[in-house]
Amino acid sequence: MSIGIVSTVRDGDAVALSYAQEQLCFLQKLEPGLTAYNLPRVFRLGGALDADALERAFQALIARHAILRTAFFEQDGVPMQWVQASAPFALERIDLSALSPEAQKQPLDEAVRRTASHVFDLGAAPALVARLVKLGDRRHVLAVCLHHVVSDAWSNPILAGDLARAYRLALRSGGAAVALPPLPVQYADYAVWQRASVQGGALARQLDHWNRHLGPEVPSLDLPTDRTRPAQKTFAGTALGFALPPALALAVQKFCRAEKCTPFVALLAAWQVLLSRLSGQGDFAVGVPNAGRHHEEV
Repeated sequence: MSIGIVSTVRDGDAVALSYAQEQLCFLQKLEPGLTAYNLPRVFRLGGALDADALERAFQALIARHAILRTAFFEQDGVPMQWVQASAPFALERIDLSALSPEAQKQPLDEAVRRTASHVFDLGAAPALVARLVKLGDRRHVLAVCLHHVVSDAWSNPILAGDLARAYRLALRSGGAAVALPPLPVQYADYAVWQRASVQGGALARQLDHWNRHLGPEVPSLDLPTDRTRPAQKTFAGTALGFALPPALALAVQKFCRAEKCTPFVALLAAWQVLLSRLSGQGDFAVGVPNAGRHHEEV
C-alpha cells in the first residue's frame, strides 16, 4: 500500500525523530554506556580484497543513506535529528597476516568484540563503525556495527547489498570517489510523515482498536525463576539452540499449510501454551519483533 511519503528533508535540516528513534535516544541518554541496541555483523571474506576500495564503498554507502549522515541532539528539551551533508568515515585496518592461524584467534576475537561493544556517541555521525582484519592475502574478516537508531534487521541486507555494489564500482574507479543512485525518500522523510499522521489521529485509532481487543489491563507474566530478579538491569543473557526432529518439523509444516498460517504463528502459540503452564496464567503479554514495513515507500 502506498501512503504518499515524499522527500521533504534536505541536507542541513533538523527535524523531529520518529517515535522509535525517540525511544532509543532516551534509553541511550539514560545509560550513556549502553550497547544493548548495537547491531553487529561479521563477514568472512575470501579472495583478493582492496581495502582502499572498501573504504570508499563505505563512504558511498554513507552518502546514499542520509540516516548514516544524521546526528542526534536536543533542542529546548526536544530530541531532534540533524541531516548533515557529509560524515567522516575511516575503515580501521588490522593486519594479522604475519601470525599463525592459532595466534590470530585472540586478536581477531578482540577486534570483533570491540566492534560489537562499541559505545556510540549519537551526537556525531555516522553511528557506524567498521574494522577490517587481514588474516592472509586472500582471507579477511570485516566487522561492522551500527546503532539501532539508524538501522534495523530489515536494513542489514540492504546495507550489505549497497556496500557490495559500491565496492564493485570502487574497484573500477581508479581510486576516485564513487556514488550510488540517490534514494527517492530518506528515513527523516518517514519521521516527518509519521509525526504528521499521528497528529491527524492515526495513533488514536490504533490505540482504540487494541484497547478494545485487549481490554483495560494486560497482566504481566509472573514466571517462577531460580533466582531473584536483580534491581539493576544488566542485559546479561544467552541463546539456547536446538533442532527439531525431521518428522516433527514436517508435521509442523503440514499443520501450518492446513491452518493457513506461518510456522512462526504455530510455534508462538506453542510457546504461549508453555508459558501459561509454567506461570499458571491465562492472560499475559508476549512481545515479538515487528519490522514496521507496511507501506511501499519504506
